[in-house]
Amino acid sequence: MRDPKSLAVLLLVSVAAGTALAAAPAGESAEKRVDRAWRARENKAERAEAIRLCEGLVGDAKVQPSLRSRAFEIWIDALRRDEKWDDAVAVSERWRKAFPDDKELQVRAYYTESDLLRQAKKDPEAVERLRALIRALPDDKAVVVDAHLRIAGIFLEGRRYAECRDEAEKAMQADPENAKAAAGALWLQADAAYRTEDWEGAVALLKRLMENPAWKETDFWRRRDARFRYGDCLDRLKKFADEQAHYEAAEKAEPDPKQAQEYCLRAADAALKAERPDDALRACERVFVAHPEASDHWYAAQRTIADLHLKRGRFDEALQAARILLDAASDEGRVAEAARFLAEALKGLDRNVARANAVLNYQRFGPDGEDAKPGTPDDLKDPLAAMPRPTWPDRERAFDEARKKAGDDADAMRHRAMTYLYSGHPKEALRCFVDAFGRSTQRDFQNLGREMICVGARAVRGHAVGLDPFFAFVNCGPAGPDGKTGTADDLKDPFEPLLK
Repeated sequence: MRDPKSLAVLLLVSVAAGTALAAAPAGESAEKRVDRAWRARENKAERAEAIRLCEGLVGDAKVQPSLRSRAFEIWIDALRRDEKWDDAVAVSERWRKAFPDDKELQVRAYYTESDLLRQAKKDPEAVERLRALIRALPDDKAVVVDAHLRIAGIFLEGRRYAECRDEAEKAMQADPENAKAAAGALWLQADAAYRTEDWEGAVALLKRLMENPAWKETDFWRRRDARFRYGDCLDRLKKFADEQAHYEAAEKAEPDPKQAQEYCLRAADAALKAERPDDALRACERVFVAHPEASDHWYAAQRTIADLHLKRGRFDEALQAARILLDAASDEGRVAEAARFLAEALKGLDRNVARANAVLNYQRFGPDGEDAKPGTPDDLKDPLAAMPRPTWPDRERAFDEARKKAGDDADAMRHRAMTYLYSGHPKEALRCFVDAFGRSTQRDFQNLGREMICVGARAVRGHAVGLDPFFAFVNCGPAGPDGKTGTADDLKDPFEPLLK
């Protein structure tokens, strides 16, 4: 029989041999070693092994160049993950020197080194690395332009604004016919001007940017930010008429209805500052009639309309606008705000403070009054019940077209509900809310259920008091909490009488 100690030694040797084979299997191809290094670099515990594999690969002249280059990149990434910036830069330099004739690789390596130096908080060295790239490839316009723009971006983030503007100018001079490069340079220059509160300079630069042939190819958010900054600069310069004209032009050029609505609201704000209240009203109404495909900014526009009529002493118009505002109010704060507008408008019409207070009390207590008991002396009547909701033909036409073009899902039905709310048809809005809720999914059923009750049902009822039965019915259904029909806790459908 073999000695137990000898057996233990043999077992240990076998385990060690197996480990060695796992680390470097005999005859393992370069492709497989690259693949193992790639996977190992993600795990901190295995990163040293990834680096060891890469060192072996880049030093093996028999390995094909593409795999050696890939090993360099993996090695750099492994060091980056360990935040060994200087080591990573040194490896990138080796990578660059190992392939002196590969121009694309040279560019990538220089950019890699610059990025690594920036992560190491060595911006001056990062800039110098980009300048070295320009010196290495002075005749490649695309590379020179991009390197100048990167340097300008570093200066911008480092608050070296004058240097940023100068460097961006160098980018434009390097390739005067390159509209896309000019657009990038102008944005950096305008950003630097804006941050130094050079409003006139920023306006001039942003104007050049928006007139650039590459402007239409600029991404949505850059275009949006440029337009907002241009308007903000005009606002700070108190050129309100120019600001209004700018946002009106932006609205007409904007294909996205939500963004176009925002430009309308900014045009309205500028018009008010320019003392053009009628222009402001028209801009707000365009939010509905020119862009009926989305309702994102309808409440803000309706609020501005009501507020502006109230401030101008046009109490009939303010009352109509506030009535719609109340229907569309989506939370307690907005209900209170709309009620205040209504009360102020009513008080302005005939100085009848009692009627104005009746609106506030009805919204606060509902028809049962402060004691919350029906049939008692403090019961209240809705002072708005006898007042018809307004009709706005332009909105009606725009909304009718929007409803025809809307889809056939929960979101589409919700949008139809909003068009009815903002045109004075709360009962039709509730029907659409109910339909939307019936089509809802786990993603949106809570929000749609809440809107169906707190907006749709409340608008038809005229107040928000006593909505608990609606929530109970939605949560439990007609069978009630016990889930059994024909028992004492069965629930009546509270929506049914509202839809008759």
